Amino acid sequence: MDKLLISDWISLVTAAGVLVALISNVIALREKGHNRAGEDAEMRSDIKHIKDQVDKLDDLPERIVKVEESTKQAHKRIDRIEDQRKGE
Repeated sequence: MDKLLISDWISLVTAAGVLVALISNVIALREKGHNRAGEDAEMRSDIKHIKDQVDKLDDLPERIVKVEESTKQAHKRIDRIEDQRKGE
């Protein structure tokens, strides 16, 4: 086998460097994909939570009407009680 020249060594080291860089990039891209999947899942969870909160707000007008009716009745009862006390 012939002796390796300096240029041969340089070529081998360069090829090894390119191989290591490729492997590092593949690993980094895979990790980024896993992180993105986690972020997507978190975002979907947040959106679901927001939708649930908006759904609760949808029945708010009906609840307000009920509260107003109840308050009106309470005021009538209070007025009756005050009238009874004035009459005593």
